[in-house]
Amino acid sequence: MLYRNYRYAKWDGTQRIFEFDASTLMDSLSEDFLKRGDISSALRDMLRNGVKSSEQDGSSGLRDLMEQVKNRRRQELQKHNLDSIIDDLSQKLDRIIDTERGTIHDRSNDSDRDDFNFDNFTPDEISALKDMQDSRLKQNLNFLDNLPVSPSGRIQMLMDYDFLDQQARQEFQDLLAQLKSQMANNISSELKDQMQEVSPEQIQQMKDMVRALIEMLRDK
Repeated sequence: MLYRNYRYAKWDGTQRIFEFDASTLMDSLSEDFLKRGDISSALRDMLRNGVKSSEQDGSSGLRDLMEQVKNRRRQELQKHNLDSIIDDLSQKLDRIIDTERGTIHDRSNDSDRDDFNFDNFTPDEISALKDMQDSRLKQNLNFLDNLPVSPSGRIQMLMDYDFLDQQARQEFQDLLAQLKSQMANNISSELKDQMQEVSPEQIQQMKDMVRALIEMLRDK
């Protein structure tokens, strides 16, 4: 267990407990009182907005503290939401890969090879076709065995992979469509939160960026 060291000293009047001294607080309070003419309103405003000083950075009021709490809460929610999305994505990818891997093993163990019609082929041609299929099955299995661990890396490589199992192929396409939709929604939400703080030119630039991103994903 780690212990934090503390150092205690006798009070000598030089220690600073508060960030501001009484003079600074009274100056801020009196300035607001002169504007409002109401000491209660001035106190509430100081509590809500904090104290500003030209010589110091100022102190946070309730409004600033609430904003900090809200931002921290949003960050934590985004973090947990992202973790949940990644876990769900990994599980779906695992199922897709397992389905494809099962089809590869089934075809490798199929001695009859009834997926080919060999009626019009010579024995040598049949042997060559079987060798070609065996080679492809081994290549596909090797491809799956060497996929990256990260979901993003697996998705990127599987986008260029020719699935043998039609169900796995369709589930992967559905997963890509889901990711595109989630990405578009997340970008839209971020833009909505920032719209009040950016200029019209910046808004247009962000819109152009989103369109380009969506077009890039659609081309994939």
